[in-house]
Amino acid sequence: MQFTEDELSEILSRHAAWVKGEGGERADLSGTNLSDANLSGANLSGVNLTGADLSRANLTGAIRPKGFTPPETPETEPVG
Repeated sequence: MQFTEDELSEILSRHAAWVKGEGGERADLSGTNLSDANLSGANLSGVNLTGADLSRANLTGAIRPKGFTPPETPETEPVG
């Protein structure tokens, strides 16, 4: 599955509200193709990313789930 930029933005906006306890809903991005997605600044805490393809995704400034290590790609430095 793959989302448009607008769809992903809406999902993450609803997720951010859920994280803050302001309604919304927990994001389930399991099995989603997020390669090349711009997730910079997104709060990914609690997001289900099981089996998601995050290759080349921009995770700059993103709040990542505990224990999450993004995949290394030849074009980038390891994130640590």
